Amino acid sequence: MDDSLLLLFNQTWTHSALDTVMAVFTQLAVPVMFGLGALYWLRGRKTLGKAMTVGIIVGIGLAVLFQLLSGRPRPIDARLVIPQPNTFSLPSGHATGGFLLATLLVLDKQTRTWIKWSAVGLAILNAFTRLYLGMHYFSDVVAGTYLGIAVGVATYGWFFQSHDLLSRIKHLLWIQVAVMVLCTQMAYLGYLPLYLLRWPWADKVLHFLLVGPVVFWLHLWLKPAYRNVGSTLIPTAVLIALLVVGAEEILQILSPLRTADWLDFGFDLAGMLTFWYLANWVLQQSDEEGLLASP
Repeated sequence: MDDSLLLLFNQTWTHSALDTVMAVFTQLAVPVMFGLGALYWLRGRKTLGKAMTVGIIVGIGLAVLFQLLSGRPRPIDARLVIPQPNTFSLPSGHATGGFLLATLLVLDKQTRTWIKWSAVGLAILNAFTRLYLGMHYFSDVVAGTYLGIAVGVATYGWFFQSHDLLSRIKHLLWIQVAVMVLCTQMAYLGYLPLYLLRWPWADKVLHFLLVGPVVFWLHLWLKPAYRNVGSTLIPTAVLIALLVVGAEEILQILSPLRTADWLDFGFDLAGMLTFWYLANWVLQQSDEEGLLASP
């Protein structure tokens, strides 16, 4: 799919006039993404400006980190209008930054509707330029898109919808989910950093640390926090994580690059229960100390 879509957008659906437009747009995107927060700050929207600046730093930082971890080369034999960056490909930093800022503007209550729609359109165009110019594969752009949206939602929640530290922390759920999905995507594409996973039990520890924190933050969100399954009361966050992780373990059978392993599932479950217990303890402490803000 990656190769077919790259061939379509980079070599088939092309025009010399579009080459210049796409090249200029993609090169202007980086200074605009990093400067937009300062612009909103100077216009008096200090909270939004701060959220944009922090969000871009976190989002692009995560994109660069996972580019280094994946080590995926840029597309080979692509039709190049401008030189490819001397960095790795997965995920797309342009897509991450564009959709992060668009998400913040869409969620912001004071932003006009036409600006919100324009931001979404520009984010899509920004991501498309990376395919058109042969800078990224389609899966790189998809990864950058959901990473940017996740960081945007988390950043908005941290700056605009948080009354205390605990309510801020729970918005990190979206970043953790994106990181877990990105690691899963890297595994299916065959770009997990195997040099790190050669350490004894490294892959099991990764399962523990990827799924567990999702349950931690999810338990802070969910009400009711427990569900009756037959005669057993199960934490809702653990139940949701079990269903998703169990389905993914089954899907691994269909991939030549993955191997379903019930020991992996066991470490997933151990992470879920450990972090659920930790989240429950945090909620109890916050209630006792009055740290949890009332709605």
